[in-house]
Formats: sequence, C-alpha cells, structure tokens
Amino acid sequence: MKSIFFIPFVLVGFSALSNDPIPVDSFNKNNVSKYLEGVDTTVYKIPDEFREQAYVALSYYPELKGKKLKFKFKNQKTTMSCIPRWDFLFRKKANRTYVIRIDNKLKNNEGVLLADVPFNAQIGVIGHELGHVIDYEGKSIWGLIGTGFGYLFPAYRHQLENQIDEITIHRGLGNQLAAFADYVFHESQANEKYLQYKRKYYYQAEQIHSLMIGAGTVVMP
Repeated sequence: MKSIFFIPFVLVGFSALSNDPIPVDSFNKNNVSKYLEGVDTTVYKIPDEFREQAYVALSYYPELKGKKLKFKFKNQKTTMSCIPRWDFLFRKKANRTYVIRIDNKLKNNEGVLLADVPFNAQIGVIGHELGHVIDYEGKSIWGLIGTGFGYLFPAYRHQLENQIDEITIHRGLGNQLAAFADYVFHESQANEKYLQYKRKYYYQAEQIHSLMIGAGTVVMP
C-alpha cells in the first residue's frame, strides 16, 4: 500500500534541536531521546518507524525549517530518493515542495529497504536525501531541469551523488552515512547488480571516513 506523509515544517520547538548540531558516533533507540528533548515528534505525519531518525537528521539542516517536504512510499530501485514536486515549474523557490521517496518493495534483492537498515544508518541515508534538498534550494527552475536531465548521464550522476555525500559529511552526519554504506556492502542481502550501482555512484565507508578527516568533523561518543 502506498502512503503519503506530509511534513509542514513550521517547526514548533525544532530550534532547540538545531541550534548547534555536532557529529555523533552512533545514534540508537536508547540514546536518541536526549537529542530530541523539547521537540514534539508527534505533530508531523512522519512514518512512526522513521520519525525519530528523520527529526535527528533534520537537526543537521536547520535552514530547512519552514520548507515543505513530503515523505512518500514508492516502489523504486534505490532505498530513498528526493525530487522537487512537478509544480516547481509554476512556483517561487520559497513555495516549492520536495518529495522524499522511500522504497517499499524489493524484487530479487535488487536494493535495500529502509525498514531493514539499522537505526543509525537510517539517519545517514535520510540525511543524504536532505542534502539533495539543500542542493535543489540553490538552483533556479532551469537549474532543476538541468539536474533532472543531467542525472540521466552516469558521469553527472556520479558527480552529483558524491557532492551530496560531501554535503552530508560536512553537516556532521558522516558517521551515519558510513554506517549505511557499511550495511549495504557487508550486511545487506542486496544482489551484485545493486552493489555495483552503489560502487559506481556513491562513496563507500572508507572514503567517507577519509573525507570526514579532511572536513575536520569531530566524532562525539
């Protein structure tokens, strides 16, 4: 069943979470509550199984406060994806809606479902998709059209996805992004076709850790 969850980010209490987010070694169900203190995580229609993870990831992107995001389950070939809603062609940048899609069905193990990913790694991949929103926010209508067209070409896709990974790392979610990459390659049941796709377009865990050192992001226990 497909469901759509709308997040109207007029964030009451969100500022308490987003004042000065710092890198954390690993989030889990037991320690995440202290990072969500003062935030009402029941106001917005986020899927229950991803609610805390989404709010933690959002805390690393405080400028998304007030932006319209939709989380939508969709059968697709990758764990998550993010696109501007089609009506961006007729709206000012401030009124755009961004659709974050979550894969909800696998065929022949061609992919990784977000529901199967560990808690900490879920924050990393959600953070990556929010990095796409940051990228879109810096582009005009023609820039968005160019991105959509360019994504059809492997060289451009590789460059863009590496850029989004770097945004995620510089924001402080490198540990979580590396956890996702590590899960995909070493723990998931994804088939070789999907793993080749991930190798081609995204950084692997070792590369992410190297970039974290270069970015000077501090790991906090």
